[in-house]
Amino acid sequence: MCGWNPGLRDSHLFWQLDPAGFLSLEVQGRFAGGDAVVRHSDQYEFMGLFIMDQQHRGKGPGKMLWWARRNDLLGRLTPGAAIGLDAVDTMVHFYEQGWRKFSAASGCTSGHRREFTVTGCLA
Repeated sequence: MCGWNPGLRDSHLFWQLDPAGFLSLEVQGRFAGGDAVVRHSDQYEFMGLFIMDQQHRGKGPGKMLWWARRNDLLGRLTPGAAIGLDAVDTMVHFYEQGWRKFSAASGCTSGHRREFTVTGCLA
């Protein structure tokens, strides 16, 4: 099977594995977006589940959240570690901007999603 969609109970498992891996953003006291990064080891983390409330898309808060998460993620890994990323096609170009190497991990797509492995970062 190519691709994976998180289930209703997956957040509990993610929380047990990496409680520091969840980040949310509030705008004027209301939830605006969030994501999760699950640390498997100091050599590999998986980044995904990024979502922004419709009213905040394309207006800047999502970029702030993504870059904050990316920078936090890099601080949690050893140099040269790999990062798995699940991305919707429309966001691939944006995600590519923050990494030196951004390549399809499995070459497969599932609907509107792609799986990638990224290593290194741009300063």
